[in-house]
Amino acid sequence: MPLNDTQSPRSSIAEGDYPSNPPAEFVELGLVSCFSFLHGASDAPALLATAWAQGHHALGIADINTMAGVVRHRKEARTVNIRPLIGCRIVLVTGEEFLAYPTDRAAYGRLCALLTKGKMATLAGDWQDKGACHLSLEDLAHHAEGVRLIALPGEDLEAFEATLPRSTAALPTLRHIAISYLYRGDDRARIKRIDRMARAYGLGILATNDVHYHAPDRRPLQD
Repeated sequence: MPLNDTQSPRSSIAEGDYPSNPPAEFVELGLVSCFSFLHGASDAPALLATAWAQGHHALGIADINTMAGVVRHRKEARTVNIRPLIGCRIVLVTGEEFLAYPTDRAAYGRLCALLTKGKMATLAGDWQDKGACHLSLEDLAHHAEGVRLIALPGEDLEAFEATLPRSTAALPTLRHIAISYLYRGDDRARIKRIDRMARAYGLGILATNDVHYHAPDRRPLQD
């Protein structure tokens, strides 16, 4: 039986003085926490304490098809005077991925309704994966008003480019494609190709990372 919070208390940020960091030139939007099942390996206190130590003034959280981690992210962010940016990472059943950040309360409600729809569709169907969320591009388009969308290219750029015409046509709030250094030797060529795609479809590019943990010693757990 799983331990409850009384038996195994949650971690928290160490008490101390955390003055606000000055506005930084870069804000990380591609972070996942341990609420992203089998993807994230760090919790909100560890992520936010590390972000503060590195000089961040704001931090986005984008767990996969869930908003479950945003309450704790917001609470812990207050401790270290970091502005929490609330969103999620939408993964469609057809494979497309988007960072999704609502711009107001109504858009936040639509995003939560979208995720609820996906979970209900999973329960109603034959989807056995823990945490699965059955969402189509049409579902996302119907709930995307006021939600800033950033397309995530993934590993296969050929497949990603093939989906762009449909995605841009269906999603008026899709304005950017994310770019990241993957440190695999082909980053310059990869970024140039993504930049060409973005220009072809009237999109901007936005630098982000695929953050799964707060420190290198968490990589074995994430793996």
